[in-house]
Amino acid sequence: MRRKEPRSKTEVKSKAKQKKKEQNLEDILKQLEKRTNSFLSEKDKDSLFREAFFETQNILQVVIENLEVKSAERKIISGFSLREAKMGSDKLSSNSKLIFPENLSRLELSETEVVKFLKQKSEVLKDATSFRVAFRGVRRLKFVKNSLGNSAFEDSTKLYIVVSVIFRKDGKIATARESISGEDLKDYENIEEVFNEVLGRAKKQLEGGVKVSGRVPVVIMSSAGGVFVHECIGHALEADHIFRGLSVFKDKLGQKIGSDIVTIVDDPTWPHQRGTHKFDDEGTPAARNVLVENGYLKNYIVDLKHSFILNMPPTSSGKRESYQYPPIPRMTNTVILPVKGVKPGEVIRECWNGILIKKLDGGEVDTATGDFVFGIEEGYKIENGKIGEMIYKGVLMGKVQESLKRIVKLAEDIGFSPGTCGKDGQWVPVSDAQPTALFEELIIGTSD
Repeated sequence: MRRKEPRSKTEVKSKAKQKKKEQNLEDILKQLEKRTNSFLSEKDKDSLFREAFFETQNILQVVIENLEVKSAERKIISGFSLREAKMGSDKLSSNSKLIFPENLSRLELSETEVVKFLKQKSEVLKDATSFRVAFRGVRRLKFVKNSLGNSAFEDSTKLYIVVSVIFRKDGKIATARESISGEDLKDYENIEEVFNEVLGRAKKQLEGGVKVSGRVPVVIMSSAGGVFVHECIGHALEADHIFRGLSVFKDKLGQKIGSDIVTIVDDPTWPHQRGTHKFDDEGTPAARNVLVENGYLKNYIVDLKHSFILNMPPTSSGKRESYQYPPIPRMTNTVILPVKGVKPGEVIRECWNGILIKKLDGGEVDTATGDFVFGIEEGYKIENGKIGEMIYKGVLMGKVQESLKRIVKLAEDIGFSPGTCGKDGQWVPVSDAQPTALFEELIIGTSD
C-alpha cells in the first residue's frame, strides 16, 4: 500500500486557520439569524414584508495620474438596516456597525501591490497629454433575511479599473476612456492592450473627420459594449419606472416591441461579469430573466417590493449601494443575445452605405418618451460595404420604441461593457453587452 506523504506544518496551520475562519463565520451568521427573529415576526397591517440586511464592504481605491500616485486608501462600509416594505415609502432604519471582522472580510490586495501594478501597466500611456487610471476593489460580505422566508449569505469580490486619456494638439482636445472589470489582478495581465486601444481612439479624434447628418443605416459594433441596451431598454424596463408610468413599455407585456431576431436578457448568473451575483440584496436567488424574446416583451426587471405591487415574480433585481439605502429595481448583466453563424463583416457588408459606430460616448434617455441621444466616440462612414472615412463629433439619436424594430441583422460576436450605474442617488455595479448590430435607420447628427 502506498503511504500518504506527511503534510507540512505550514499546510496544517493553513488548513486549521481556514477551518477556524469558517467556524467564526458560521457563528456570526447564527447570531445574525437570532437577532432578526423578533423584528421579522412583527409586521404592520399595511406592510408587504419586513427585512433585515447586514453587510461589510472592504474597499481599496488607487488613483494614478501621469504615473504619479494621487491616492491610495482603504475604507470599510459596514452596518445593518431594518426595513418595512410598504406600498408607498418604505420605513428604513440603519446603523453603522462592524458586522464581519477584518480577518473574514479583508480584500487580499495591498496598496503597494496595486500601485506597483498600475504604474507598470500605465507606462504605455505616457504619449498622452495626460491620463488617469482609477482602481476600485470591493470585497462585500452580505446577509439578508426577510419575513417571507428568504435567507441568504454571499461573499463576493469585484475589481474595476477605469482609464481615461486626453490629447491636446493645435487647439484641439481629444478624449477616450474604457472600463475593465475583474475578480483578481491576474485578470488584468494584458491590460496594456486595452490602454493602447484607448490611446489609438483618442489620437484618431485629432485627425478630424467628415460631418454626417440625416437618417441612415447604422451598424453598432460589439466593441461599443451594451451602452445602447442599458440606457435605452434596461432602464425603461425597471419595475419602478413601469409602476410610475415613466416608461414607454408600460402595459406592453406580450406585445411586439422589436424585430424577430431580438432577444434581450438580464442575467446575474453570467460568469465573471460585473453585474453577477448569487443572490440579490433581498435574498432572491439569481436566475436569467428573459426580457424580450424574438421581439416580444416578456418581462420586467422586478425587485421584491414591486413583485407585490405589479403581481409579478421577483427577478433577483433588488440592489442597493449599501445597507444605508433601500433596494430598488436595477439591472445586472443586460445583454442583446448574438445570432450564431453571422460574422460581423457580413453585417457591415449588408449595410453597404451608412455609418459604423465602434464606440459610444455618454448619452441621455427619457424612459417616458423613448427619446435618446448618444455621443459617438469613434465612428466611420460605410461606403459600398467597406469602412471609409472617420466621422467628426457624431451624435446618435432616435426613439427606443422604434429602434428595436429596426434591427435587421445581428452577428455572433459579443462585447461587454462593465460600469457603475447611478439611479436615485445610488451607485451599483452592472455590465451590459451586445453583438454587432445593423439598424435599418437611425438619426445621425453632429455635436457642434
